[in-house]
Amino acid sequence: IPDTVTEIGEGAFRYIESVGWNVHLVEANLKAAEVRRAIDKWKPIGCIVDRGLAMAKPPVRLFEGIPVVFFDQNLDTALPGHWYIQHGSAATVRMAVKELTRYPTAHFAYVRDERSTHWSKERAKAFLGLLRDIETETSVLEVNLDLSDRLSILPKPCGILAATDTVARKVLEAARATGLDVPDEIRVVGINN
Repeated sequence: IPDTVTEIGEGAFRYIESVGWNVHLVEANLKAAEVRRAIDKWKPIGCIVDRGLAMAKPPVRLFEGIPVVFFDQNLDTALPGHWYIQHGSAATVRMAVKELTRYPTAHFAYVRDERSTHWSKERAKAFLGLLRDIETETSVLEVNLDLSDRLSILPKPCGILAATDTVARKVLEAARATGLDVPDEIRVVGINN
């Protein structure tokens, strides 16, 4: 039962159908009582809980007696004795950098998510680490009201890695607002879907 909005690709749904699983997606932040009601109603044999936006320890007591995997739990707040799956920030960023470095670029920038999540910090660290050997300036930007101004003063062409697709959309909106040409002046890669 995810505690944040989660999208599962068509490939995952095809697999689910092929093995005959009955999967319930809960796409909302739920209170503990609502989670318990859902568990009591569906009697799941297991749960996958999306913790990508959660800052606290995982709610293990809610799932007592049910195998559970916590997805993208901040490992600084993880509890021992439970299962965790993390997406591969370094591998994802490597693919993005490979795409962004296919073209001549005067500057690279990483645009963080608004919540400063653990995975956004991991992505920024991987991005800056991979670009360390390239003799090109790099920046880390925030998604805020002055993003348009910040984008307009970056050296061009600029390759931008956005922490998420939502952040990428905001970067594109900010670029359009200042009249920047996409992809000639600003190239954007977003992570997720």
